[in-house]
Amino acid sequence: MTEKVLTLVICFGGGLIQGLSGFGFAMFVMFFIPFIMPLKVAAIVTGLQTFFMGTYVVAKFRKHINYKIAVVPLVSSLVLVPIGVRFLVFGDEHVLKKILGVTIVVISIFLYIKGKKEIKIKTNVKNGILAGSLSGIMSGMFNVGGPPLVVYYLYGTKDRLSYKATLEFSFLTRSIMIVIMHAIYGNINGNILTFALYGGAGTIVGNLLGLSMFQKINSKLLHRIVILLMFILGCLLIIRK
Repeated sequence: MTEKVLTLVICFGGGLIQGLSGFGFAMFVMFFIPFIMPLKVAAIVTGLQTFFMGTYVVAKFRKHINYKIAVVPLVSSLVLVPIGVRFLVFGDEHVLKKILGVTIVVISIFLYIKGKKEIKIKTNVKNGILAGSLSGIMSGMFNVGGPPLVVYYLYGTKDRLSYKATLEFSFLTRSIMIVIMHAIYGNINGNILTFALYGGAGTIVGNLLGLSMFQKINSKLLHRIVILLMFILGCLLIIRK
């Protein structure tokens, strides 16, 4: 029961961050949850939360989805997701945690640099394949494949609503495939679904609370805090034995 309550609390924190800042749920949750359950279980539970959140957001903003720009990175991502899932299923958990730590540190450094200096990226087929491929592998392994697509869509969509809707559409489509892959490998069972239900309750409450607080919080300050936290936690995962 203690692990399930902690899962609820962790997902509440991730949902709160997501509601306040628009990013960070998977990266926040995927640091803490592996401390209370195996990494493979943590990745599946986090993936289910992403699916639930994505379904709601896509349904709400479906009219703003830019399908044209989403095609190349989305297809590339879906092609590489099975490889990431296979790494997760058959890889050494100790090594995978180190890779996750390095991934989180790199992402935090990138987000910090992006906040300091505008990065120019062209939305073409080559960059779309690159962003989608990186995102697919990272998502299949750890469900933290957002940053490559975030950067790509940021420069390819016409407004904030289109950006958010297109990004969430890609996340949802990919999360469906990830859940299917885990089901094929027999990774989803009653215990995981129980953890997912506890996590889902925390995610929903945290996300709704975060959205309600959005107007009252300095989002730039929050982003900096989240980035710093990600960097520290990623370093801890790398040095943790």
